Amino acid sequence: MVTTSLGRDFILTLKLKLNFGRRQMAWDGLEMPMRAHDEAGALRKLLLLFDDLNKRTIGTTHSEPFEFELKDSVQPYHARPFGIPQTYLSTVKKEIARLDRLGVIVRYICGPWAAPAFIVPKKHKTAAF
Repeated sequence: MVTTSLGRDFILTLKLKLNFGRRQMAWDGLEMPMRAHDEAGALRKLLLLFDDLNKRTIGTTHSEPFEFELKDSVQPYHARPFGIPQTYLSTVKKEIARLDRLGVIVRYICGPWAAPAFIVPKKHKTAAF
């Protein structure tokens, strides 16, 4: 049984949808057929090989830190925020909170520098920005 080999917590965490009647799996908007036992083993090995890609967290880089100095004559840039469609407002707020929690962005309300963020609508009412 699939739940035994994969683990119920794994299936629930990834929100896998299994349809045994149609022999279909759905995950993250993708549908794929369930494979024969030998193909399933190969697929499992492949997924485990790239396990770090499916963690849904911010990755790390091995490059050197980048620093730059601003000239004294540079004026701070500040722009009005772009409008966010109501459909994506909750998604954007959740993503900003997640990035803030991970330390990727820092809230700084009174700073002289500001650039507007914008979203790129994706399937299933999700967005990237």
